[in-house]
Amino acid sequence: MKHIIPIFFAGAIFFSCNNTPKTKLNATQYIKGEVYGDSIKDENVIDLSSVSTAIGENDALDIKVKGKVDSVCTDKICWLTMKLNNEEYMKVSFSDSVVVVPKEIKGKEVIIDGQAYKDTLSVEDLLTEAKEAGKSQAEIAKIKTPKVRILYRATGLVVLP
Repeated sequence: MKHIIPIFFAGAIFFSCNNTPKTKLNATQYIKGEVYGDSIKDENVIDLSSVSTAIGENDALDIKVKGKVDSVCTDKICWLTMKLNNEEYMKVSFSDSVVVVPKEIKGKEVIIDGQAYKDTLSVEDLLTEAKEAGKSQAEIAKIKTPKVRILYRATGLVVLP
């Protein structure tokens, strides 16, 4: 018994002097709201008005974007649009075609995760898009030339509360 007490105190002193810092886990929170597709972590989210600047001269860029939904495809919820800062709009589609978002998200603030990229849309693509969006015949008739636009392939979307 005499030998146990000194061993106990020696062990207590040894372990109390061990000042090795413990690893702190900084768990990233997932954004709360209605989730369509993959959940989105609350980090490195940029505002919609900064997308054009962020993509710059790049052909593509993986980014998370926060902004308001401008329009939703009226056919089968195949895409949605979000207005950029220059009166252009960014067409958002899902990389996984089984993701379906409700038409009611029009006008709501969302965060999307995926890849913004530049592409040239043909006149035919622009006409199809205009018809799917329910544009008037007068608006459709104005489409005469291809257009380079920023598009977005989303893996997830969260409608903010």
